[in-house]
Amino acid sequence: MLGRGGLQTVDKHFEQLEYHNDTSAIPDYVSWALRPNGPAIYLHPTPKDYRAKKGDEGYMAPDGIFEATFIIETASPILKLMKNSVGNFGYPYDGLALTAAAVRRAFLYRRVKLQQLNATLEPFSCTHVGDMVQIYATTARALTNRRWDALLGLFGALKAVESVAGSGMMDTIDDELNFDIEYIPSSP
Repeated sequence: MLGRGGLQTVDKHFEQLEYHNDTSAIPDYVSWALRPNGPAIYLHPTPKDYRAKKGDEGYMAPDGIFEATFIIETASPILKLMKNSVGNFGYPYDGLALTAAAVRRAFLYRRVKLQQLNATLEPFSCTHVGDMVQIYATTARALTNRRWDALLGLFGALKAVESVAGSGMMDTIDDELNFDIEYIPSSP
């Protein structure tokens, strides 16, 4: 669902009129989007023609990680469903990481498709995007609670969510769960 959603979101972006008659517009945007500081992930990416690197004097850092339209449009349908779940499972770190990987994969596919019209898409699986997901998950786990609440608001999935990170909950989970629950049948 996320893999297909990422493809649909990227394809929808390129349906805009500005890409119809300009043969260089799509490849240029794809290259920009695939940069680590590009618009695939950031709401305010480093400008397209800006070539200074991180650490260089005057570097313009991107802002709004995971707030890009591509991320919001791909993740929102799933996260809206999760907001009404019975349990509170903390922030969807891995869901956001999977979404970012799906969007990046869609741009990578678009780049290959520009060079080979009959290109096929590899499955959205651990084998093909696992490393990418791991990197995005590490970043997602580093976000502050304030940033998470803002993101969930953008996704339309804001709910009273508390992070379990740093709560000590995971340290004692074996003591808190009891798998020998007695079965109590319903009354007739």
